[in-house]
Amino acid sequence: MWVRLEVASPHDGNLLVMELEHPSLPPRAVLLSHTDERLRGVLLQVRSPTTPLPKLRAGGLAIERESRVNEAGELEHFIRVDCASAELHDVFDKLIERVVQRLAQGATAVDACNDAVREFRRLLARIRGDLPSEEVILGLIGELHFLLKLVELDQMHWHSWIGVTGSNVDFSFAGVDIECKTGRSSDAPRITVHGLDQLEPMGGQQLYLRHLSIEPNPSGALHVPGLVDRILQHVVDQEGFMALLAQTPYDMGQRELWCEEAYTPVVETVYRVNDVFPRIRPSMFEGGQLPPAISSLRYDVSLQHAASCRLADAEVRSLISSLVTEVHQS
Repeated sequence: MWVRLEVASPHDGNLLVMELEHPSLPPRAVLLSHTDERLRGVLLQVRSPTTPLPKLRAGGLAIERESRVNEAGELEHFIRVDCASAELHDVFDKLIERVVQRLAQGATAVDACNDAVREFRRLLARIRGDLPSEEVILGLIGELHFLLKLVELDQMHWHSWIGVTGSNVDFSFAGVDIECKTGRSSDAPRITVHGLDQLEPMGGQQLYLRHLSIEPNPSGALHVPGLVDRILQHVVDQEGFMALLAQTPYDMGQRELWCEEAYTPVVETVYRVNDVFPRIRPSMFEGGQLPPAISSLRYDVSLQHAASCRLADAEVRSLISSLVTEVHQS
């Protein structure tokens, strides 16, 4: 459709539009537009010319109201969103896909636009490098979610969070280490292991794996800034905790952007990493080390094959309540 618009694109500032048909939407609910400057846009039909405009708060987009006369001579009213740069066209296409999806689900044009703009900002932020990958964000959410549960029991438990300092495990206690993994619930329950030692019990410690399944939710309460706020309500040494947090990818100056990376928790499970837990172990290699020709190791584990290692709910509660924090010196 963009190619057809580009070929037919008029001159002298006129706006050419083409209907984006969808079986779940009324006629002319969504129009694609193309200016003579070859910039893409989308028009969303609304009932009134005074319909409040969505709050964009996103660079690379422009928004305004527009009224047009259709082929039947009727006046139609639209919210018009334009992409400000051809370099952002691929991201803008994703915005349109999100708008159509939300409209098909019954959302109003304003709500659909607001939701899509949040997605646009996230994609744009990743392109600019403002936000890390989703994998990194999910990992941090999972660690903070578990840390919140810990400090609700004992405010000193924040000292157990050592993964941010470069340790092989995320949390370490007296006799117990805990590694946290987080993934979308829509995916098969699996984890990605980084390195040969990440799931290898160290120094006589008992190693556990805590897996959190979550789902994206624009209004969800599970996001990094919110988790940090709740943790700070329980921690006395807030300065010490914030110094630790500073070693993560989270930038407090971009709080609003990070708040949009929101999720809803679905289920959490804990596994005992013992001899039958499926993983690649150092003992599988000569000298307990990767062969010289292999510089790094990354692999996935299906947790469906670790069912025998899964702790019952009562065992999880007993484990958490028995943890004793050892203050680790940096």
